[in-house]
Amino acid sequence: MKRLVCLFVFFSLLSRASTETESYNDIIEKAQNLILQKDRQQAVNVLLAGLKQEHKNKIATSELKKKLEELGSLFLSDKAQQSYEISLSFKRKDVSQALAKINDALRIEPDNVQILTESARLLMVKGDCNGALDQILKTYKKNIYDEHILLTMGQVQICLGAMDQYFSIRSQEDPKKVSENSDWIALELQRTLFEKDKLKAKELFQRLQKKDSKNPQIYYWQWKLSKLEGNEDAALVEKYKLVCNNVSARVFRTYQRDPYFCSKQLEMENESAKK
Repeated sequence: MKRLVCLFVFFSLLSRASTETESYNDIIEKAQNLILQKDRQQAVNVLLAGLKQEHKNKIATSELKKKLEELGSLFLSDKAQQSYEISLSFKRKDVSQALAKINDALRIEPDNVQILTESARLLMVKGDCNGALDQILKTYKKNIYDEHILLTMGQVQICLGAMDQYFSIRSQEDPKKVSENSDWIALELQRTLFEKDKLKAKELFQRLQKKDSKNPQIYYWQWKLSKLEGNEDAALVEKYKLVCNNVSARVFRTYQRDPYFCSKQLEMENESAKK
């Protein structure tokens, strides 16, 4: 009996040692094999565990995060991808139809980050910030490493006007990315406009304009800034409307991470009409 116990302990320790020495490449391979079996949740869990194990190894952490984002957004079903693509085609003209199709995709792949974040963005466009939070919160709690989830959570908190929560989300992102990434600069600009910080808003607008001068949304931010400064430029309303009406599907897709891309015509027209 004692011999059996000793053997059991020996093999348990051997198994534990094997797990502890598992390389990040082994972890990635294991996750890929799970994805081939269409078990995304387990694949994500394996990568999350790997990130905890390799948190002191910068190269391993970087590679594991890349794989986590890749597998988290990978379509496992042709039907889910088709519904997602149809949703994007509806987004410009009919947000309700777009939301209906994204919900179809969610029913097929409820753990697909690409579908979940797009669903949250559509809810924000409809003004349902709480619905957007409900949609993304569970995924965020499970996976705080995916930059798409983090950005969407930041957008949702700004949508809610929950600045303390937004700062908490922002602190989890690389400060360099927050200061250099166009999506985060736009989010910071939105925050400073909300807080009526003219100097900071102007600085962020100039940074965004320099970073991405061809973005049609620049006209909207310029208009918002002119209103904050008390000298609204009404000509920007028509410029924004004209450019957005002629935006190609490719450009629209390029900026899809911005929930409000080319969707502010009505707000601008209504505000200008009040003058």
